[in-house]
Amino acid sequence: MSEFLSYAGVEKEQIIISKCPIVVESLVVPGQAFSEDGFAYEVYASACRKVGNIAIRNASPLPDGPFYFSRNNIERGTIKIINEYSLIDALSKFGVNIIYPEECSVATQIAALHRPSIGLIGSAFHSSIFVDKPRAVILCPTKSIPRSFQLMDAVHSASIKYVKESQIVQGKNSPNFGITFSLSDPYMVAEELFSILSSKNINEIDGKNFIIKNKNLNINILYAENGEAIVLHCPTERMYSRRPLKNDINILAITLGEYVFLVAQHNDAPMLMVVKENKASPVLVYKRGSFNGELALQDLRTKAWLKAPPSQVGLCLHGDGQEVKKWERFVLKPNDFSEYSGRLAEIIKGLQDLAESGDIYDVSLRYPILRDAIKDLDFSLRN
Repeated sequence: MSEFLSYAGVEKEQIIISKCPIVVESLVVPGQAFSEDGFAYEVYASACRKVGNIAIRNASPLPDGPFYFSRNNIERGTIKIINEYSLIDALSKFGVNIIYPEECSVATQIAALHRPSIGLIGSAFHSSIFVDKPRAVILCPTKSIPRSFQLMDAVHSASIKYVKESQIVQGKNSPNFGITFSLSDPYMVAEELFSILSSKNINEIDGKNFIIKNKNLNINILYAENGEAIVLHCPTERMYSRRPLKNDINILAITLGEYVFLVAQHNDAPMLMVVKENKASPVLVYKRGSFNGELALQDLRTKAWLKAPPSQVGLCLHGDGQEVKKWERFVLKPNDFSEYSGRLAEIIKGLQDLAESGDIYDVSLRYPILRDAIKDLDFSLRN
């Protein structure tokens, strides 16, 4: 801990561990910049990068080439690959270096993540927040990607691909690990992971995909069919259909041709999360449907419809509507406000550029905050 804090400019002599009651006359408690599975601010990433830039000066020398972050020597933890040694052997034949993070200093772990990396999802990749533009392929055996990873990826320019491998065979429960599994063909998995890592763009946004350009960009306020406003409750990052309460923010619906982009009407553009869609992003994109003059919003991947239960039901918006009924209908009303700043202004500028050029690949590179929405848009254009 003292090694890590020294990289942040805090020396050991500055740390007070009191063994008896004390009185502090003036105390400053900073606001939390990151909450595991909760929220993340961009300042968290920028501060961590400053720490990482100092840390790597103290790292042990590392060989050239990509790294695989192994969990093979860990005796207890969350996840265990029973035949990981076979995966290690296969990756080594592709020229991948093997690193055991628990045996390395903090500085060396951060330095290794400056190289293209492969590994099993886990705490070793939390250190990616200390690296500018980390590039990695992460094997994910769980049904969903832990939210903390998505939050960290969203606040800095990470190029990280999460792979749900078909070769996974669930193992017996172990007292020392939450999940154990084996790989039916470790060499094939190694080849796939290395191939993805070696590809030019692991975000897989097709440079040949365009939407129709010179479309009008319209900014509206989103309402439910019954006239209730659709609002974001900031502490939970969930959206509701109701009269705005304290900590509620209106949702903007920005229409571009047949697509609708949802973003919170706040300069910080906080994260939006929809239950049963398994994604969180400052910008969510849907395909526009029209039913008797009212709007319906269809997920570009699952084809399910966004659903807004009325306020008396007390449920947040969720994305599992199989057909358009009353709860799946929305209304757009003009937005009179025209001055924006911060992340919200960046989002609107990016969407204006997309409207003018139609070039989704170029926009994804120049506006990282739109990257998750652009990935969904790219998927829709491919399929």
